[in-house]
Amino acid sequence: MAEKMNLYDRAKIFLPFDALKGFREALKKQEKIKVDKKVLSAYQKDEIMTTIKNAKLGSIINLEYYSLEDNDYLSLEGVLTKIDDFNKSITIVKKEILMEDIYKIQLSNKREVQVIE
Repeated sequence: MAEKMNLYDRAKIFLPFDALKGFREALKKQEKIKVDKKVLSAYQKDEIMTTIKNAKLGSIINLEYYSLEDNDYLSLEGVLTKIDDFNKSITIVKKEILMEDIYKIQLSNKREVQVIE
């Protein structure tokens, strides 16, 4: 007589099988609506640059930026760890963001953090 299978083992038989690993994630990326990058006025660009110039390393920054990878605007809050005038970028923790991709930026009211390079 065959041994009876417990319910847990029996349920595993009917779990969905993902033969193509990552295929579902790739489909989700294709389904996502792509957002065009907004064109900023000269005034908006000046405001962003002024905020960056007034920021100190260790400042907590809130910003919204355009991500080419995601084709969408993303929000980020974190510690300003680097301002690179040569490459025209800033680094929030370890995320480098081009200044031209910043849509909104604001210095946070939270305390500054000491940055050790």
